[in-house]
Amino acid sequence: MNNRMSVVFAALVLCLVALIGPADAKELIFTEGYNAVEVIDTDSDEVVAKIPIDGFVRETVWTSDNKFMYVTGKRHIIFKIDLQQLKVVKTFDANQDGWKRNIWGFVLANDGKSAYINSIDRKVDGGEVLVRQTISEISLEDGKVLRSMTAPWGVATLIHMQNGKMLYALGQDLHKIDLTQKEMKIVATVPLFHKGINILPIWHFTRENGGIFMANYYTPQFMGLLAIDTSSGGVTERPIKGPPVMAYSFTYSADRKKAYGIMEDLIVLDLETNSVAKTLANAEGTSYSVIPTSDGKKLYVGAGGSTITVYDAETLKVLKVLQTHADAVSLRKVSF
Repeated sequence: MNNRMSVVFAALVLCLVALIGPADAKELIFTEGYNAVEVIDTDSDEVVAKIPIDGFVRETVWTSDNKFMYVTGKRHIIFKIDLQQLKVVKTFDANQDGWKRNIWGFVLANDGKSAYINSIDRKVDGGEVLVRQTISEISLEDGKVLRSMTAPWGVATLIHMQNGKMLYALGQDLHKIDLTQKEMKIVATVPLFHKGINILPIWHFTRENGGIFMANYYTPQFMGLLAIDTSSGGVTERPIKGPPVMAYSFTYSADRKKAYGIMEDLIVLDLETNSVAKTLANAEGTSYSVIPTSDGKKLYVGAGGSTITVYDAETLKVLKVLQTHADAVSLRKVSF
């Protein structure tokens, strides 16, 4: 009898955990806006917080435990945001040692104490204007450069491998950088430009994609998706059949059977047939990013203007249009 009661009690506990778990789960959408990061609750589809930031927000990364987010403003000021309090708790400037840095790529190191930035740097020395492009490891305490290397011209974003040993720098080509030695060094280059691949990899949805960096590319013959697995380091090119569809960025569906893209049109790709499944004129015009919820039920499309459009992911019917403070260039999703 006691054993039977124990089994029943255990079953009840499992049922309670199953009921409580989804209710406790939460997803927030963050806008990379002007002078503010705005926060949208995906349960209510309302703007629930506005976090003041100086200038346009560009790079957005957050810690593996989802406690803190780092964003750049004016492409050189770095803001640390507490994701529980939804407020800035630390600010520092990457402009140091006489160099003005324009950041195009920001990823966290595994130790949580430093980050890697790709930047176009400028300073005046003796009346001469000096310009360079560098990849640097900086302290997250004060922004000081810990080590640095000359970057290939044209690098637009950084992808950090999960093992912490490699950093990929993507622009005209893909450069693999060894982080294990005292000096960072390019150890391999995957040619893209000379293969006719044209890519604009400034939208970074690796966390939303479960550790896969993805960017659409164009050749004279077709459009494709470039994917980089941050776990294995593997790089794959996926040509898409049919006439190219124009988009700024693409994001995977939760099951990775589809990819959603956006520009003037909302685009659905079928990744099982590598073809365009559907296109629809975007309700609010030109936008830069589309973020699906983890349950696959809704799509958040925005920025490009001050509105965020919420779509039903299955029917592509507009569910709601949210008005935000200002224009933004991207949306990001954090799941708690």
